[in-house]
Amino acid sequence: MLIIMTGNYNFFNLLTITLCIGLLDDNFFLFAKSSTYHRANKKSSPKGLGSRLQDILRVSIPLAVVSYMAYMTVKLFALSVDTKNYSVNSRIVFTKKQFYQWLEQIMPITIYLGVASLGLEVLIALLRSVLYERGVFRKAFCTAATVVFSLVAVFMFTISLVPHSYVDNQAHQSLPKYAKTWHSKLEPFEITNSYGLFRT
Repeated sequence: MLIIMTGNYNFFNLLTITLCIGLLDDNFFLFAKSSTYHRANKKSSPKGLGSRLQDILRVSIPLAVVSYMAYMTVKLFALSVDTKNYSVNSRIVFTKKQFYQWLEQIMPITIYLGVASLGLEVLIALLRSVLYERGVFRKAFCTAATVVFSLVAVFMFTISLVPHSYVDNQAHQSLPKYAKTWHSKLEPFEITNSYGLFRT
């Protein structure tokens, strides 16, 4: 968002957004369809309290996050609209030292969020394999496949932490030695890379 807002938007960013669409869950694209379906069947199947709460949270949480991001962008970059010249004025109101202090605080949080998100997805995938698949053979096959792909995902996530933490030396030093070792061994294959602006 910040790249788009500052006007430094180019083909690289458009390509990144396009490639990230493939990472979205199917429910994201079926949201409109499912909400239309629920509206059509509202009379026949009334929603319970849990379902209503889930619908409220589904809308309010992203709205709160986007609102907070917009507020902080205006505050930290002193955005103001000049109606006479039809322009948007901005200036950075934080120092370089404050930025690096914030970076030191936020980097571990991003890693913990990534671990929690990946762990939750692996757990859900394993539960679906065990609970929703029919037949012993199919259940065993799906569970084994889920375990294999989960291990690959954990491995990829672990080695991707190395380029992710390049922007903060303290976070980079705190990574386990095996993550750095495997990343350096696989670096010629370019499996994981740092963001283009922060490459060294």
